[in-house]
Amino acid sequence: MGSIHLGIGQEAIPVGAAGLIRDEDAVFATYRGHNWALACGVPPAALFGELLGRATGINGGRGGSAHLTAPAHRFFGENSIVGAGAPIAAGAALAGRYDGSGRVALTVFGDGAMNQGAVHEAMNFAAALNLPVVFLCENNSWSELTPIEEMVRDPRLHRRADAYGMPGERIDGNDPAVVRERLGDAFEVAREGGGPTLVEARRRASSGTTSATPSSTAAPASWTRRAGGSRWSCSATGCARRASART
Repeated sequence: MGSIHLGIGQEAIPVGAAGLIRDEDAVFATYRGHNWALACGVPPAALFGELLGRATGINGGRGGSAHLTAPAHRFFGENSIVGAGAPIAAGAALAGRYDGSGRVALTVFGDGAMNQGAVHEAMNFAAALNLPVVFLCENNSWSELTPIEEMVRDPRLHRRADAYGMPGERIDGNDPAVVRERLGDAFEVAREGGGPTLVEARRRASSGTTSATPSSTAAPASWTRRAGGSRWSCSATGCARRASART
């Protein structure tokens, strides 16, 4: 089967959001969206059958880990292109304006996707048309194997919402009760015609980007790497930067 993109350590976010998603809503996840599929009501046996490429899978084994979809359960799929779910979600929200469904579109992506042009375009489009979209960034501070603070000047990603004229908030993505409360506010704004919201849910990564890459939080104590003039030391409790001279 090869490697798969795991969602270990971010379960609290879909668990907190599950009760907010109505029958008319649409959820667009990343290629690690298995937990979102479960939160939307996809039967576990059908989900795992899909991960194993079996005919009993939700897509008959043809979607696999990174492309499974279940529209009947409000889960409009994963996407192996980073950030590609954002513009699709904007389109779903626009369609809801014309079909009278009252649909709110939820699009989920990681911190690395915040630098994708398609995500910026989707946010601008949704803000300009006042569309009911909830942009949810699951931020574990690592974009693949690169710390987010080495990629952007301001790692407080929710502040980018100001540029689009929409609300932005950073929340604790490890607490499902907090997620439900704060994400619920974003859904309410969308349903009442207030337009899109950007929510940055900080979470702790418990696995690597895929099952074949090293974990940023479960790496052996001896694993270190140099990043410019810094050294990153990782242990079972996490990774931290240590000052070091450039060599």
